[in-house]
Amino acid sequence: MLTVNLDGQNFEFDSAAKNIDEVIKYCRSINTNDREGVVIQDVNFNRLKVKTDHYRSLFFLKGEDHFSDDRIFASIMRGSIDDALVAWPEIRPRTEEIIAEWVTFRNKVISLCEKAKVFYESCLKEYKDDPKEAKKSYAMFVLEKYKPLSSFLFETIKENADLESFFSKIDYKELKSYWIPVVAGIAV
Repeated sequence: MLTVNLDGQNFEFDSAAKNIDEVIKYCRSINTNDREGVVIQDVNFNRLKVKTDHYRSLFFLKGEDHFSDDRIFASIMRGSIDDALVAWPEIRPRTEEIIAEWVTFRNKVISLCEKAKVFYESCLKEYKDDPKEAKKSYAMFVLEKYKPLSSFLFETIKENADLESFFSKIDYKELKSYWIPVVAGIAV
């Protein structure tokens, strides 16, 4: 019989769970704030802590001793920031600032992409007998006026455009040092 202490309560597993893989499987299945993990204790009172993935992701956010903007942003992107805000309400003001920066950036890029798509449609009308010329005209326009955002603008005219794949590759340092200044210099 294996006795496991789960957040202050002892649970006994039958012989099928005598294996550490069962405990790890259990810890990987937990996705809630109220389960840190399990403590396994042998007959000699030696202890082993197995943390849940959810708990470890929250503590990744904090790091060794502080909350970094990079980690907060990564948590926002993963969609796990709400759990962190419950655990550490003191990060809410900075989190809200980072979310505002991200939303403002995304909105400006999406707005520009919508306008660019309208421009591309006008190119298609102008060169209705020559779609290659329409694309060429659009490409010249993009590269002359919006080169730093060209990856977004070329993606936006594709039939199955996927701007999210471009957004998801941006980390916080890149957002602050490159993307925000780029969109700040563009009238949308």
